[in-house]
Amino acid sequence: MLISERRFDLLSGQYQLSPTQRELVRHLLCGIVRDRDVAPLLKSSPRTIPVHWERIFKKMHLATRAEVLHRFVADAKTMRP
Repeated sequence: MLISERRFDLLSGQYQLSPTQRELVRHLLCGIVRDRDVAPLLKSSPRTIPVHWERIFKKMHLATRAEVLHRFVADAKTMRP
């Protein structure tokens, strides 16, 4: 993963992500980006993954997965150790 677990937990709490949304972002940070690859890991249908992403985008005021990735990495770098 691109950031530490502790920082990930703090940031995902700050963004008020649900447990499923947290797992989806965690997989993104680990490089698993395709819906059909992440769906089995979440025990979900590939068709429901975009719904989860739309909710994440709304909560974080972003529009793409790349922006979510960038926000997590950038915010983790600016956090105090």
